[in-house]
Amino acid sequence: SGVADRQPDRLKALVYFDAAVPDQSGEALLANAQPERIAQFEAQLTDGNFRISPDYFDVWTDDTSVKAKLKALCTTTPVGCFTQGVTLHNPRPKLPRHYMLAAKNDPSIFQKIYKKALGDSDFTTEELPVKHAGMCERPNLFAAPLMAYAATLSN
Repeated sequence: SGVADRQPDRLKALVYFDAAVPDQSGEALLANAQPERIAQFEAQLTDGNFRISPDYFDVWTDDTSVKAKLKALCTTTPVGCFTQGVTLHNPRPKLPRHYMLAAKNDPSIFQKIYKKALGDSDFTTEELPVKHAGMCERPNLFAAPLMAYAATLSN
């Protein structure tokens, strides 16, 4: 969204997969999170720590080998990625938008965002039968709709 805000002429479309879609400047992901989730993040921010450890791997995938790989490869994330929204000067550039929902990731904050996209004429949408790490869990299933969507943009 930040790149689309600054360089919309360099993009053909925006694709979101189980992602936040900021509508206004400064909108942070945690602004819509459950209080319990916010408390979990805050508990990690002690003694000057400003990084959040990855967790909820059961939400990411059911595949035990993918889960093990994710646990081994994932690193901490600066808390600002969750608490500071992107700065937008042009929040809705005229670009096609496509939202892909990890339908097995339910309940999720992304379900609410997907429902909003369903009612937005700027979006096309689809649900994939995967969890949040769908691109790792089932890469071919994930790639096929991306390729199909990309083909609709060719001219």
